[in-house]
Amino acid sequence: KSFIVDKNNVTLNITTCDVIVGQSVNIGVNIDDDAIGLVIVKINNIEYSLNITNKEYSLSVPDLGNGTSSITAKYLGDDKYYGFENSTNVSVVKLIPTITANATLGVGDSLVIVINNLTSVVGDASGKLDFTIDSITQCVGVVDGVAVIYDLPRLNNTYSAVVRYYGDNNYYNQT
Repeated sequence: KSFIVDKNNVTLNITTCDVIVGQSVNIGVNIDDDAIGLVIVKINNIEYSLNITNKEYSLSVPDLGNGTSSITAKYLGDDKYYGFENSTNVSVVKLIPTITANATLGVGDSLVIVINNLTSVVGDASGKLDFTIDSITQCVGVVDGVAVIYDLPRLNNTYSAVVRYYGDNNYYNQT
């Protein structure tokens, strides 16, 4: 007489938290104690193979860039457990920039505008900004978090200015 031994369903959980641009995404994978074999974790079409040696695993993935990414963990199965796949999403959000443009300048001086974020772990801002003073707007490039305005009013006076930064891959736009 023959009989069939059926496999069991495995429990496979994924944990992660949303992060800001520049931070690594930490992924936790939890599986049944006695499962053996491989778990394949896939994020943004890149696969990471985890050889099962214990119940919990951690994986740190750097530089995802902003946006939402799908994370899939796939257990291939073994003699005791069926294969199983689970998924979740993680969001990488942009930073809110801080714009500094306070200065006391002499006639003909240049104004340096700094765009950064005190909690930033990424490179400095890039892109462009508009600088408006006395109804005149100049578009200036931002390189390494700095924009320099060379053509300022030539009269000694107090001026109000508006700085509008258009954002980049790491920073939201800001006025």
